[in-house]
Amino acid sequence: MLSHRSEELAVVSGALRLVPDRYLRLAGNVATFHEYTTALAPSDRPYLPTFSLGVSRRAIARHGGFDERLPRAEDLDFTIRLRRAGYRLHFDPKAAVVHRPSRLTVGGLIDHSILSGRCSIRVRRHYPDAFQMPKFMLRWTVLLALAPVVVVWAAVRAWVQNPDVRRFWLAFPIVVLTRYLWIIGACQTLRDDAAR
Repeated sequence: MLSHRSEELAVVSGALRLVPDRYLRLAGNVATFHEYTTALAPSDRPYLPTFSLGVSRRAIARHGGFDERLPRAEDLDFTIRLRRAGYRLHFDPKAAVVHRPSRLTVGGLIDHSILSGRCSIRVRRHYPDAFQMPKFMLRWTVLLALAPVVVVWAAVRAWVQNPDVRRFWLAFPIVVLTRYLWIIGACQTLRDDAAR
């Protein structure tokens, strides 16, 4: 990540190194961060996670930090705002970390997945260009009806595109479960917002 320091408008995120761990923690990491593991090539991205983010103090001072109204997906919102301000968002898998969140129970994983869906759908709705999500999918009835297709597509895509993820194939049931729970949370937010 230090090699990118000379670029004033660069924001760099490292990769997640998937390591054998407690089943739910490992499966949760696979489900949440499959787009950011060490097997993937360096590239510019439309948004970045913040489990290992290099960003200047000046960027934070100019553009603000996390939106405190978002208990989840605040990293997506923050990095998309930086990209819109002209910063280059770069993924560098050489800067790898082991991420050990405290979600070790099924209940914790369920709560995290639903809340992630509730918050990140707000970010997706606010920045549709960053996610390339079709507008019709932002209707809770459509998203819920298409949930089985979306869940299977997302889970299979993660396995096909990422050899790191394929090594931990036993996490597949949790990936599918968390995708469904994410959609439930997203549908709750979309339904609540439509009722206002």
